This record gives sequence, structure tokens and C-alpha cells, in this order.
Amino acid sequence: MKLLKTPNKLSRRNWLRDAAITATSAAVLPSFLTSCSDHRIPPGVGTGDPGDVPLVDFELYGQAAQNLIRMRLWYDNLHSSLTNPYIFRVYTLLKGGNTPPTNWSEIIVDVFTNIGIKILQAATEEIPFAGAALAFGVEQVKNWASQEKAVKGVDATIAEFVQGYGDMQEAVSNSLLLMASDKDNYKNLQEAFKNGYIEFNRKKYTLKDLAQNHFPAGDDPSDTADYEKLRDAAYVRFKKYIWNAVLVKSAKMYYSWQFHETPAKESPAKYARDEHYPNHPATYLRGVFNPDNSTGRVKTGGFDYYYFYLVVDGRELSSDAAKELFKDDYPGNIVNPKGLFNRDYVFKQFHRERPDYWGYLDVRGDLTFYDYPNQKNNFNLQTDNYLFTGGDLK
Repeated sequence: MKLLKTPNKLSRRNWLRDAAITATSAAVLPSFLTSCSDHRIPPGVGTGDPGDVPLVDFELYGQAAQNLIRMRLWYDNLHSSLTNPYIFRVYTLLKGGNTPPTNWSEIIVDVFTNIGIKILQAATEEIPFAGAALAFGVEQVKNWASQEKAVKGVDATIAEFVQGYGDMQEAVSNSLLLMASDKDNYKNLQEAFKNGYIEFNRKKYTLKDLAQNHFPAGDDPSDTADYEKLRDAAYVRFKKYIWNAVLVKSAKMYYSWQFHETPAKESPAKYARDEHYPNHPATYLRGVFNPDNSTGRVKTGGFDYYYFYLVVDGRELSSDAAKELFKDDYPGNIVNPKGLFNRDYVFKQFHRERPDYWGYLDVRGDLTFYDYPNQKNNFNLQTDNYLFTGGDLK
């Protein structure tokens, strides 16, 4: 074993439902409460147009407050029933039990702040008219983060992650309730919209947007589809980000020699599918054609294979973790549609620094036959021409 050193308007609600877009990659982090001297910009949800309703209309504030209350119930349910239990599922998959790993690297406040913001972004990408309410959740996540850093600094261990993430959820939930309070003529909401709009995901939302775009209620059958879209989009994004965070911060990558096939008899794709991955499901196979291998007097060439694997707290990534993480075995061959990532994405991106694979290449996913005499073409010669990002959770 060797260590690889890598370091809406209400009347338009049906239209908006039909216009709901599929959740995609997380957007740029929002800025909030942006000042503006002219609030009359093109009308429509998320454009910042306050419409023809004055900000002193307290019936409008009441409607907005009810949306925030429904959003708070959705937010609490998301975390209590889905994201919080999933953190412990990650623990179980990495350790084979419920005890957190002991030597995880630091997890910084910025990481779970980023997760908290991005899962709300994922929700509003799925149901655009929910953006006005979700914007308040994001604002409270950022407020909590700034206070947390002032008290504790930016570093926290993985054990503290669970506590810190729970603290963030509680703070956001309580803040949403306070924002919905009718005390002093909805003083908190008035303060939030003092500049005419709030901004989230590059869109501007007015009080009218917040009031007249109904946030789905979990106990209303007519809201079930929208409620589930919001929850599912946020949950899937959360799962991806938590794995991104813990593997980048905590995993080490090792490699091992696998096999020298001389002469080459079958395609790398067939070998990967039929022999390697059934026996090593949590690994990542790469290889290269070696023209210098020979048999007797005839130089036929052959394939050299190495595989790579991740270790957290002295424990190799398990086959159960592989089922959770990977959609495919070799590139392009989907064997687990419920997986979170393509295998090569995890192994290429979830590091502190770009890994070096020393010329070993991805198996060609479009060649299940043996390409002779151009044996080198059985591997993807463009394997390493990719942009290293460290994953989606910057």
C-alpha cells in the first residue's frame, strides 16, 4: 500500500409552477439588503418591482409573515427528518458504527455555512416562486456564521460540526419566527424591506413577492408536489455537499498495483466491469498500455493497471459507502442510478490539491472490445484534461 500525497404574483401562481426549473449546480452566493435609489424595475417575481401595493399595507405584511411561518416549518422538517439523520449515516458508512471518527481534519464554519446557503439555493432553483421566502433563510444562515466566527473563530472539528450545524438550524428557525412577528406593526419585516427589496440568487424580491407567492404547506394536499420538490432538491444537494466536505477535509488517497496483462487479451472496459469492480467496488481503476511487455521473443505489449482508494481515519472506504457515492463503475457505465456522483469526479476532485496519477489513464467507456493494434486507445488519452475545483463546495 502506498500513499498518494495529494495534499409572483398570486394570479400567476399556476404559470410559475409550470415554469419550475430543474435543480442544477449551486449559484453564486447572494448578497442581501442591497440599497437602491429606484425600486421601479421591470415587473415580475424576483425582479424587485414592488408593484402598486404600498409598503405600509399591513395586510400584505400579514400574508408575508404567514409565508415565512410555512417556510420555517418546511425548513425544520427538512433538517429533523432528512439532513440531520444523514450526517450520522455518513459516520456509519465511514466508520462501520455510530462513533464519529477521531482524527478528522478541521471542518470550518464556512463549510457548513456554505452548505446551509447552497441547499436553499437548490430549493429555489426547483420552485422559483419560493425564492422570496428562502432568501430570509439564507440571510439568517449568514448572520449566524458571522456571529459564530466572532466567538469561536473559523475552525471546528468534525464532532463539533454536528453541534454547529444544529446550532445554525436552530438560529435560522428562530430568526424566521421573529421575522414573522407582528410586534410593532411587523417591525422586523419593515426593516428587512427598508431598501425596497432583498436579493437572492441574482434576483430581487419585494414584500409583494414574499406576500403573494404562496410558500407550500406540508399539511395541505394541494401543496404536496411543490413541498416535496423543495425538500427533495435541498436534501440531494445536502448529501452531495456533506460528502464533498468530509472527503476533501479528511480523506487520504492510496494506490495499489493491480495487474499486468501480457499479452493484452481483453479490453480494459471489460476487465473493469467483469473482474475489477466486482472485487473492489470502492476503488478507482486506471491503466496504461505498456508496449515493452513481452512474451518470449515476441513483443506484444500489455496493459498495466493500478487502482486508487480513499481512507478516512485509517479505514478504507467501504462497499456500502461506494453504493451511496458512485453511479458508475468505469466512466459512462451507469450501474447505480441512485448514486450521488460519477466515480472519476470523486477521485479527481475531492482533494485539497489536484492529484497526480503519473500517466495512468481512465478506462475508455465506449470500448468494450479490445482495440488491436492500437492498444493505447483502449484508455482515454484526454483523461487529465480537466479543471480541478476541489468539488462544488468551494
